[in-house]
Amino acid sequence: MKSVKIKLVVEGEDNNYIIENVWANKEGNYYRIDNIPFYASNIALGDLVSVEYDSEEDALYFEDFIEVSGNSVIRIIFFKLELKDKICNELEELGCLWEGSDKQSLISVSIGKDLDYNDIMNYIKNQFNIGNIDYEEACIEHIR
Repeated sequence: MKSVKIKLVVEGEDNNYIIENVWANKEGNYYRIDNIPFYASNIALGDLVSVEYDSEEDALYFEDFIEVSGNSVIRIIFFKLELKDKICNELEELGCLWEGSDKQSLISVSIGKDLDYNDIMNYIKNQFNIGNIDYEEACIEHIR
């Protein structure tokens, strides 16, 4: 199946907007998000979305949600890059998926809908409390 890019319009600082591209796979008339967003909020790996085609740009833009995946997304910034591999490995051991960004200190973590959100957040909060990372809950689809 061929992946396509979908553009997400994300509000940045000072009411400026940035565009984040995410990969998606076509399913009927809709698209399933196939990577973990870094900047957009309230959208997760596996969400099924509708798009609007912009003929001037020859681009697909996010329009609406058809079905949410139940997955959650956490953004993590590392203060101690030497701990990045260790923390990423521990997140994988907890069942999470993650992707690195173009910024070495930033990753985006997907917490699958079948995982215990609170257990994983306890680990992340512990890393925050000891000064290794900062984090943001970008998309919370888990029922707590």
